[in-house]
Amino acid sequence: SAKDEVTKYDPKTGDVVSTLKIPDLPIKGFALSSDDSTLAVFGEKAIEFWNWPEKKLLGRIDAHDAAITSVVFSPDGKTLASASADRSIKLWNVETRAERATLKEHAWTVWSLAFTPDGKHLASGGLDGMLLLWSVEDAKLVWAQSHQFPVRAVAFAADGKHCFFTCKHPVGMGPQGGKQYK
Repeated sequence: SAKDEVTKYDPKTGDVVSTLKIPDLPIKGFALSSDDSTLAVFGEKAIEFWNWPEKKLLGRIDAHDAAITSVVFSPDGKTLASASADRSIKLWNVETRAERATLKEHAWTVWSLAFTPDGKHLASGGLDGMLLLWSVEDAKLVWAQSHQFPVRAVAFAADGKHCFFTCKHPVGMGPQGGKQYK
C-alpha cells in the first residue's frame, strides 16, 4: 500500500535529493525548522517530529481534539506552534515535545500561524475573522483585530515591521471597518 512521504527536490535540476516515508500518519501538512534539521508532520490530530537528515522519528504527540490546520516553527527552531479546528493554538517544546502553552481566544477554527522574525510574537488568523498577536514568552494576547470575513493566511516581513494577512472581502468592499483591540 502507498505511504505518505515528504520529498526534497533540487529546484535547478528537478532531481529528487531525498525522500522520507511517513508510515503511520496520513500527511495533511508539515513544517521544516529553519536549520533544516527537524520536520514536523501533522495528520488529523497528531504531530510527528522527524530528524530530517537522519530520517529518524523523534516522537509523536496527540496534539489537538479536532483537526490540525497549521504548524510553524519559531525562527530558532525550539518552539513549534500548532493550530486547530478546536479553536486553540498550542506551543510545543521541540526538544522534549512537551506542551508549553495553550492559547485560546478564537471563536472558530484557527487557520494560519506566523512567528515574527525575532520569535517573540506569534500571529494567528482564524475563520472567525480575527487576526491575533500573541506574546510567545508569556503566552498572552497582545492585540486583536476583527474582520467581517475569515483571516486565511498571515506572514511577517523579514524585518518584522509589518504583518501581512489575507481576508476575503466581497467585491467592492475593502478591509476598512476592521476593529483593533488592545
